[in-house]
Amino acid sequence: MITIQSGKLIIPEEDRFVGFAGDNLVNMKRIVLPDHEAGSGSYTLCLRFDDDSVRVIPLEKSVSGSDLVLTWNIRKSHLLKPGIVMAQVKSVDSDDVVLHTSCDYFIIAGSAELSEDGDPEYVAREELEERLSEFCEKIRSSAPYIGDDGYWYVFDIESDTYVRSITAGVTVDSEMADGSSNPVQNGVIKEFVENALDAKVDKTTRIAAMPLDNNIRASDLAANIGSYINPSTVQPGITTGYLGQFGRTFDGKPVMCENTSSWKQLATASELSPKMDLAPTINNHDIDGLPAGQVFLAQGGVCIKIDSGYFELAKKNSVYSKTEIDSMIGDLEELLSAI
Repeated sequence: MITIQSGKLIIPEEDRFVGFAGDNLVNMKRIVLPDHEAGSGSYTLCLRFDDDSVRVIPLEKSVSGSDLVLTWNIRKSHLLKPGIVMAQVKSVDSDDVVLHTSCDYFIIAGSAELSEDGDPEYVAREELEERLSEFCEKIRSSAPYIGDDGYWYVFDIESDTYVRSITAGVTVDSEMADGSSNPVQNGVIKEFVENALDAKVDKTTRIAAMPLDNNIRASDLAANIGSYINPSTVQPGITTGYLGQFGRTFDGKPVMCENTSSWKQLATASELSPKMDLAPTINNHDIDGLPAGQVFLAQGGVCIKIDSGYFELAKKNSVYSKTEIDSMIGDLEELLSAI
């Protein structure tokens, strides 16, 4: 809503657009003077265009509650030219006292049928088609081309001749080359990137004793992590294991794998039994009460409590890709080392 307050003309952004040059009586603007009586004076709107031409437009008065409303019915003669138009409201009372508001601006948009001077400019269909044909022919006759020497030739308008550019014709490489500045085929780039990534993956890297050169099923990951938490039985005659793996001998002695072929006894069965509840099954509402570092099972997943919340070591019903595991391995190694 456009208002006049303390002599200041205030035009909100949504009210600045008044129409296209040439429009007639398709728009109307209201200017409100809050808490103002109608009186016997007159009001006019003064518009100044970019070329300093001026239009002075009488405004209609009406009363709405305690407010005075000035109405501008926008005619074609008011929209002389497109652009930014300075606006100012002038009032003259019965004693010929003249008052002006501060200035603000409206916006008039250009119309396709008008020239820059605001006059109608029409083109006959035959003339327009002739112009388009000439324009298309000019484009075709001045299109760049590759010459016999392999260089692009570009049409120069000023000299009206073709000029050889410094850019030679495009050569696309079919293989990667260190010293080439030519574009390379997409398939070659894809193969190069895949080979480069494969070279960076250590095929011997393992997480929970599982190699990373293939996808790892989450249920298998959970089972293998569980072997680090709950000691499994080391069968007689089997000496191999994973570094750091917990286990129990067939007769119940707790052991830990020092390397791939050596196990060290940690405690007797009687010493280990009271500590076998390190990985209890926990309900979700009890997780917040666990201390940091506590390993537990929740809804079939192997988890470890951290300072804020908990970290799920494996999800039971999903599959981790090799890439996802690779991005997680730093965190998991740190967590497993603390168990």
